[in-house]
Amino acid sequence: MRRSLAGLLFGFAAIIGSLAISGFWLQFTAFSPERTTSTAKLILEDTDINNEVARLIANNTVTQLNAATGVAGIDPEPIRIIVADNLKTTEGSNLMAGVIGDAHATLIGTRDKPVVITPEQMVPLVGNEVAMNAPTIVIPVEKIDALSITRQVLKWLVPIAGALALVLLLLGFAAHPEKAEMFRSLGVLFLAMA
Repeated sequence: MRRSLAGLLFGFAAIIGSLAISGFWLQFTAFSPERTTSTAKLILEDTDINNEVARLIANNTVTQLNAATGVAGIDPEPIRIIVADNLKTTEGSNLMAGVIGDAHATLIGTRDKPVVITPEQMVPLVGNEVAMNAPTIVIPVEKIDALSITRQVLKWLVPIAGALALVLLLLGFAAHPEKAEMFRSLGVLFLAMA
């Protein structure tokens, strides 16, 4: 009877411990905008993201070039290609790392300010000082409620689940009549959690 009770407690500890570990890992990866900035180069290698950022910067710069030169209808495509190539470099990804981190923070609900690309960031990407006179680009990023709620729930769920798993584990130790069998059960528990 005590062995069955201990096994049941170990099983619940494994399930709740796995939930705590998974939640912690989710917080560490998906809900940590500061980690996003360190992966900016990988993010900007995604063709769709790279092209969208390059298009925004190129169109903004072309508008300023049209005004500065008095020539209407400058094609933004050559500038977009230059910016897209520069975004793939280490320097370009370092310039955009803060923007990517801000966008991530906005998506998960930890930032309320708009996500912007400043003229100072555009100049090295465009390779032309005219971009310094371009207006700041405001990127339309909205909070995703499901992500924000999940982030907030994980703040209290992870410590509670971790503590509950530890309590169940200790109760399982106390309830188990045979210590050698208990260590075998503990090994199975850790394998199940892994």
